[in-house]
Amino acid sequence: MPGLYGGTRNYTTCDAGKLVNFLEQNPSKAAAWASTLSIKASQIRDYVSGLTDVILRTDTRVTNHGYVNGLADPIQSVLEAGTAVFVDKYGQPVVKCYCGNPLTPPVLYTAPTYIGPLWAGFSPTQITIINQSTTIISTFTLYDPRNGKTFPRTAGVHGHDGPYTAASPTTTPTTTQPQPTNPTPTATGSTPTQTSPSAENPSVSLSPNPVTQGDTVTLTASGFTPGASLQITVNRPDGVVEHYPLSAGSDGTGTYSFSNAAGNAPLGAYSVTVANLATGAQASSSVTVVAPPTSTTQTNTTTT
Repeated sequence: MPGLYGGTRNYTTCDAGKLVNFLEQNPSKAAAWASTLSIKASQIRDYVSGLTDVILRTDTRVTNHGYVNGLADPIQSVLEAGTAVFVDKYGQPVVKCYCGNPLTPPVLYTAPTYIGPLWAGFSPTQITIINQSTTIISTFTLYDPRNGKTFPRTAGVHGHDGPYTAASPTTTPTTTQPQPTNPTPTATGSTPTQTSPSAENPSVSLSPNPVTQGDTVTLTASGFTPGASLQITVNRPDGVVEHYPLSAGSDGTGTYSFSNAAGNAPLGAYSVTVANLATGAQASSSVTVVAPPTSTTQTNTTTT
């Protein structure tokens, strides 16, 4: 449905190349990943090229898959609104972008219970179950939360975004409840509450700054909507762009620690942006990674 998924025009939230390269370098994980999505490992590169990156606008039920003892381990999960996913040509979420885990439709329980950390705003009666399209989707209509407009994105990792097409989303996300033969849990869609960026006054700091290569640097983001799903974007000096998820606490503040790649982080300036995926509010800062101090050994010379 138009507006079911979100996105930012001319901005990619998922790294298809990194996903494919990792799987090709790890054959056992690639085999488990491919079997979960009913393809062969040799088809992974072609399959991923047909996926489209989007952002979930509502908390969404899926079957997530970890990796245990050489096999894909199914985990019934709820993905928080703001999570970046790849969807297939039928509009079904198939990959969680942050970790690369394969996704399949959820198992529908009669009386589901939820364990693990619950984010602010989580409600078991406001969870979306996405039914795949019966036809192949060549163009997705995505909602940009920064300006409340929709725009077209052609399918596939090499697709492109068209101009904005509406002043506001013409369709809000809803859920068509599946009708299985067994009783199903209550899982209905909800219209996301859009918070104006003006209601937020975000800021970002990194400490220590500069940081010595190999040390830990801590990011602190504040001034965001309490409980907001945030995304950290890091532009490294070597041109690599990295993304990390972050949740704001009840005071609108969140922290994230970077381990400095165990001493292998490239030297130079890192530009860091934290964005609220639901409102578009964002703040930026930078940190410089410097080389460890060179140890010197003093030699005493004795003359006779």
